[in-house]
Amino acid sequence: MVKKITLFLYMLNMYGYFYQTVAMSQYTLQTKNGLTVLCKKMSNNQISLEDLRTICSAFNPDWESTLCNDIALKRFKSHVNTTNSACCRAQVENTTVGLIKYTEESDHLYICLLAVIPEFQKMGVAGALIQYLESLTKQSCIRLNAEEGQKIIFEKLGFKDCGTYMEKISKLPTHEQEVFTGWQCIIS
Repeated sequence: MVKKITLFLYMLNMYGYFYQTVAMSQYTLQTKNGLTVLCKKMSNNQISLEDLRTICSAFNPDWESTLCNDIALKRFKSHVNTTNSACCRAQVENTTVGLIKYTEESDHLYICLLAVIPEFQKMGVAGALIQYLESLTKQSCIRLNAEEGQKIIFEKLGFKDCGTYMEKISKLPTHEQEVFTGWQCIIS
């Protein structure tokens, strides 16, 4: 009986791993504006010049022509590697419209960079990326730093101003937590 339970728990754990790596590798969301956004987690090798152009365009469109080149892409990928960060992109009709770079800390997920191209700002893309991160992470807390003028945007997305950073407490459990909790109920 113990072997069967152990085997079943192992299979359940493998299912959770499969779910995290395959099923959750992309997520389609419908924004309040009716926009369909596909969010995908990317490996470092999948980060492209198009993703870098998204970042440049979001912060200063003039940077795109001067800063978006192979050297800058190589530096960005190196930075993602050395900081143990990960990236997700948001696409609308196969075009990258947003990108988020984040790091999982021991007690929270930290958003290092959130960029949405100007044509898609205020259309729910940033919210879709944050919602996607909530579905990926095991952490219940997401933090970020925001400039004073940006804080209102993040407050609309559920973040609270904590002085030196902004924080969002997510009460929704991840799929693995739901499965594990369900198992605790069945076994006990």
